[in-house]
Amino acid sequence: MQIKEKGKYSDGIDSIVSQVQRCLSDGNLVDAADLIEKSVKGTEAEKLVADWVKQARERAVMEQVLLLLQAHATAVASSLA
Repeated sequence: MQIKEKGKYSDGIDSIVSQVQRCLSDGNLVDAADLIEKSVKGTEAEKLVADWVKQARERAVMEQVLLLLQAHATAVASSLA
């Protein structure tokens, strides 16, 4: 099985798994989801990972919302002091 990897082809899924693990270790859910989605596009695995990809993206959005709310709360607290 060959998977396209940034303009070249990898010898297998091991390279993709390694890259996804790196993204997850760095806390980068969006890149991990994108990488998985692109890697399995057009294959039977596409259906299998669709739910995980969706949930990963939703979690990334929620994490961004949380950061925004924390920043807003900090700004409001600072203005009250």
